[in-house]
Amino acid sequence: MKKKFEFSKVIFVYIAVMFTIVIIFTMVLMWYTQDTQAVAYLIPAVGGLMATTVGFYSWKAKAENILKIKQTNEIASDDINELAKNVEELLKDDEVEEGDGYDS
Repeated sequence: MKKKFEFSKVIFVYIAVMFTIVIIFTMVLMWYTQDTQAVAYLIPAVGGLMATTVGFYSWKAKAENILKIKQTNEIASDDINELAKNVEELLKDDEVEEGDGYDS
């Protein structure tokens, strides 16, 4: 039986391969031309797309995992929402801490 890939995984792999190809192409182009201007345009464009893809895929995985937890553990929907809210608050607290090198 042939395993079918999810569409989001196909997109993720395609973007990751494209990102790698652009990085290699940019490095070769910089070496050949001895000019680093390609970095200013090519890498941010593809890097932004890669970051968006990783964010989307992570968010999708989170949603799928919450559904699996609900189904297997029969946890009430309110408990899941409270748990997700607590995780988001913890993540926000970890993002900005005093003494992390950023001055306001």
